[in-house]
Amino acid sequence: MEPQESSISRQVEPRNGSTWTVDEDALLIRLKSSSASWEEITDRIGRTEYSCKIRCRRIMAQARQRVDKNELARLYDSHKEQMWTKVANKMSPDTSWIVAELNHWSINRSEMAKRVGKEFLTEAPDPVYLLQLEAKLAKNDEAQVQSQQQDQQQSTHNSPWSGHEEAILLAKYRANLKWNDISTYFNFPERTPKACELHYSFLLKRCGGWSPELQNKLCKVYERLKQEMWIPIGEAMSVSWQTAEELHWEIGKGAMAERAGASLIPQPAADLALAPREPGQTTKEWLNLVCQ
Repeated sequence: MEPQESSISRQVEPRNGSTWTVDEDALLIRLKSSSASWEEITDRIGRTEYSCKIRCRRIMAQARQRVDKNELARLYDSHKEQMWTKVANKMSPDTSWIVAELNHWSINRSEMAKRVGKEFLTEAPDPVYLLQLEAKLAKNDEAQVQSQQQDQQQSTHNSPWSGHEEAILLAKYRANLKWNDISTYFNFPERTPKACELHYSFLLKRCGGWSPELQNKLCKVYERLKQEMWIPIGEAMSVSWQTAEELHWEIGKGAMAERAGASLIPQPAADLALAPREPGQTTKEWLNLVCQ
C-alpha cells in the first residue's frame, strides 16, 4: 500500500518531539549520499544520532518504493557489459559476458545464493575426494534421516539436491553408470532412477549446455564481485548497491529489458515536498540539485 502523501515530512522526531523540516530532510539526504559519518551528520543537523538514523531509514524505505525502475533498467543496460565482463574474465577463457549475464537469469536468485556454498563444486572431484563424498553420504546419521523425514512431511515436493549429491550424480553418470545403478548411491527413496535422470537433464539444459560446475563457478564469482558491479548503479540512483541489486531480481529479466527502452517518467518526491525531477535527470543529479 502506498504511504500517504507527506507522511515522512510530518513524522515527529522521537527524542524531543520536534518535526523534521524539508530542509533538514534534504541536508540529511545530501550528507548521507556523500558518505559523511553519523558524527558529522549529527553535528550539521543538530539532532541525535539515533534520530538521524531512524529518519534516514524511513526516507530510504520511502525512496525504495518510489525508485524509478525504468532508470534502474536503463542504467543496468548501459553498464551490463562492463559489469559482466568482470565476471566472464574470472570464468573460463572462452566465456562471453553476454552468456554469463543470460545464465545468471537462468539460474535465478535463490539458486545463485545457494550455490555459493562450498559443497557446490566448481570442478569435477578427483577420485579420492569422490570416495570421501560417497562415504559421507552413506553415513547419513540418524539426525539427517529425521530431518529429511520432517521435510517430506511438511512438503509434497522433493527435497533440494545438495552439492555433494550433485557431485556424485555427475561423476557416476560420466562413468557411464545406468540410472538404476546411480540411484543406489543415494540414501533417500525420492532419489529414484527417474529423479536422477531428470535432475541431471535439468542441470545440463538450464544454461544452454554449461556444465553444472561452471554454473556453480558463475554463482561464486558473482557473489565475490557483485558489490563492485553494482556500486556505480547504486551511486547513480542514490540508493545502496544492495538495493539496486535486489531490485533487479525483483523486476526480472523480461521487464528489465522492456523498461530499458521505456520513456523516462519524472518522479516527484511529494513526501518531501521537493521539486519534481526533470526528464533525463538521474536520481543523484536531482538530489544534488534540490539539496543545494
